[in-house]
Amino acid sequence: MTAADVLAATEGVMPCFEIVESRIRDCTIKVQDILADNAFCGLQVLIDS
Repeated sequence: MTAADVLAATEGVMPCFEIVESRIRDCTIKVQDILADNAFCGLQVLIDS
């Protein structure tokens, strides 16, 4: 995959931030694992300029 392939497949980009949420009490998972897995997403906020 090249940069040109990515640009051709991308309609647009938008800044955002993620609110992390977990219902697992005493979770021992590392923050790197949470971010890599994208399984703890409670909410995503898109910033439309």
